[in-house]
Amino acid sequence: MGGERIIDDPLSVITLLPLFAGLLLLLLTQVLPSSQSERLASVSRNVSMGIAMAVAVITTLLFIGNWGSIDWTNITQGGYVLQNDAIDLIPSIGVTWKVGADALSFPMIWLTTVLIPISMLVEWDAKRGHLFHPLLLVMEGALLGVFVVLDLFVFYVFWELTLIPMFLLILMWGGEDRRYAAMKFFIYTFAASVIMLSWNSRDVLPHRPDFWLR
Repeated sequence: MGGERIIDDPLSVITLLPLFAGLLLLLLTQVLPSSQSERLASVSRNVSMGIAMAVAVITTLLFIGNWGSIDWTNITQGGYVLQNDAIDLIPSIGVTWKVGADALSFPMIWLTTVLIPISMLVEWDAKRGHLFHPLLLVMEGALLGVFVVLDLFVFYVFWELTLIPMFLLILMWGGEDRRYAAMKFFIYTFAASVIMLSWNSRDVLPHRPDFWLR
């Protein structure tokens, strides 16, 4: 029942589709023999681009279709569009799958979905392309999760998830000091997320029985 509700929700689809597709492609790189690496790179590249383009088209249509429903004059008070009914993930502590987009997040969602296929196109023949393009898909899904989820716990999970593909992209395809840059990026971003979580756990934010971001 919950799965059907997620599939029917466009924001959930554009978030989870690139995430799971990228993870599946990365898994295939570990399962298939190395003799198939060249063919796998081509398949990964084409599938990743196809999914990224589909997500970009869907998001653009959603953006255009809901333009008039967004309160562009007041971005601090929510006013979510395409908001779904909460689906329980961990009922004992009130963690739910709840997504929505407002005047602040919708442009970021659209910009992310447009820039990812452009990045793939620019690095179409990247070395180790069988890893590069799926990692971009995983990063896209994680970033979209950060922008759309309204549950603080799930938001934190997606925030941490963005670190993994970004760290690997910097480490494997960065410049001369890519190891140093990757470690510095990981430490700083991870430290910031821990501070954010600690800040909330000390009741700096008003206590609520759920984790919704409002």
